[in-house]
Amino acid sequence: NQLRPGYVTLITGRSNDGKSTFVNQIIANAIENSAKVYWVSGEEVKDDLMDNFRKLLIGHNHKYYTVVRENLDYIKKHKGKLKIFVKGDSKLKTSDQLLDMIEKRVKSDKYNLVVIDNLMSVLSAKAAEKWVAQSDFMQRLHDIASINKCHIILVLHPTKEVRKGER
Repeated sequence: NQLRPGYVTLITGRSNDGKSTFVNQIIANAIENSAKVYWVSGEEVKDDLMDNFRKLLIGHNHKYYTVVRENLDYIKKHKGKLKIFVKGDSKLKTSDQLLDMIEKRVKSDKYNLVVIDNLMSVLSAKAAEKWVAQSDFMQRLHDIASINKCHIILVLHPTKEVRKGER
């Protein structure tokens, strides 16, 4: 396991630059090295997220990958090493509620790696407050990582809007 406990890593890039593929590879590698991973998605549909992850794992032994129904949530597990949470499927309304939930899970289930994809979809702040909200969110993630000796990866996707003639 080469994850650095107490660190937060921010992954960003242009649309379709491979951020999600890269993160999927990190998750698969962490699991193969016996890390426990908590994957928080802000906007993906859980089945699509799992299908994309399975596609990455071509060549791996799929008998270890199953979907189980637990407490009305689908949970993707690999020998108990991966749990996926989709914010859109929950009743959480604020970023603070989400961070409280993540902190509670990290403490109780001893996750080595937390992946949050994507920052803009998990923030509940108004547009005028985004910069302060982002700063506060990152500080809180750093505190969670430091206190719980886990590594957190935060994926930042650029705005999906594209204007004609712009990259």
